[in-house]
Amino acid sequence: MKRAGIETPVMLIPELCNMTGLTDDQRADFKLMKAFTTASAPTPPERIKSLQRFAERVQGIDTITAELDSWDLRFDPQPAKLQGRTLAPEEICTGKGKKGSYKIENADWGGQVGRNYYLWAGVNCASWAVIYPGRDQENVKEFVNSLSNLAGSMGLMFQGPPLREEVSSPRTPDYKKALDKVLDKGVRMVVVVIPNNKSDAYAMVKKTCLIQKPTSSQVVTATVLKKWVPKGIQSVATKIAIQMACKLGGEPWTVPIPVKGLMVIG
Repeated sequence: MKRAGIETPVMLIPELCNMTGLTDDQRADFKLMKAFTTASAPTPPERIKSLQRFAERVQGIDTITAELDSWDLRFDPQPAKLQGRTLAPEEICTGKGKKGSYKIENADWGGQVGRNYYLWAGVNCASWAVIYPGRDQENVKEFVNSLSNLAGSMGLMFQGPPLREEVSSPRTPDYKKALDKVLDKGVRMVVVVIPNNKSDAYAMVKKTCLIQKPTSSQVVTATVLKKWVPKGIQSVATKIAIQMACKLGGEPWTVPIPVKGLMVIG
């Protein structure tokens, strides 16, 4: 409102207001987010039909047509056609000689990361730690067990169980104290479970681990663990293990590049 020059408080009537955005529970709802993505990211044919309907509505209102005529503007009911080509699907290579591809309709190759998945280049982790709030102890225990069990089978080699540090409260200063305590012991990777994605603990963890005491770090929200424990925790643990492996220097997959001495960025 300051941009409009209004400096005084603006009174809102609660009954006439609606909340915007998504809550943490809504973001953790897989079915809701899938429906949201479908609505917000339509396929090209659906997008074209939407634009055609918009053009028809604009041309069907005399006042809008008159305004456009005054600017010498016209809406073509049909979108411009351009000559293009469709690239063949790439071959995705993971560890132990496994290869796969994806559907050309959506280029979604997340299915390559599933059962019997192995990193293209595995990595060792000599020591690691888990920092978590006490109230989520059981969910964290289930998550750590799943992570420890599947990590070795995919090429992320933990040399032992994690150092566990419980946080007494969700306050960021308490997380900072626990994090400093763990990092002073020289661990190679620290996993921090924060209450939700609204917590400023995330920024604190990254600042500490990137600037003050350089250490690989992985942040997980307790709301995600609560949503997927016990069913679905294997899938969550797999994706997090891949992220951890990359931060430790591992390589999750590759694609064949026939040209030698070429680097592809982006």
